[in-house]
Amino acid sequence: MRLGSVLAAAAVLLVLLACSVSREQLVLEEFFAASRLRDTTALSRLSIVVLEPREAGAVGRVEVRRVSGMERAPFSWGDRVAELSLQGISDPNAPGLAGEIESEEVTVVAPLRSPDGRQGEATLVVTLGRAVVQGDRKVGGRWIVTAVKGVPGARALPRP
Repeated sequence: MRLGSVLAAAAVLLVLLACSVSREQLVLEEFFAASRLRDTTALSRLSIVVLEPREAGAVGRVEVRRVSGMERAPFSWGDRVAELSLQGISDPNAPGLAGEIESEEVTVVAPLRSPDGRQGEATLVVTLGRAVVQGDRKVGGRWIVTAVKGVPGARALPRP
């Protein structure tokens, strides 16, 4: 009886692990959905770039193929990635606050419908970044999209 309970628990755990989605996948799905809809309000909370569908086309559901290693670099006062990543959590410009930007490149493959209606597949490299600050305690901001390579039409999102 006890062995059966252990096996059942292990089966449930395997199902849950198989159904889990990476944080990269979640951020990218939200970014590409907002870009498809040209929802600059949503994009301004999760990205410093926009993938303009009238120029680049519309990206469908992405499949993550590779995630690079984490890179870290200190951020300076006025860093846009730090400001957006820490928005509502911490002030990256507070005196005496030290921090860094963590970033990684995510290679994805996705269906792409071009502005003229043609269907194809695109390989894109999306850079994700977040600020991590050390004050009284270590605080990590939310992950945001900082760059998209592999398709024309990706450009800086104007500041709100």
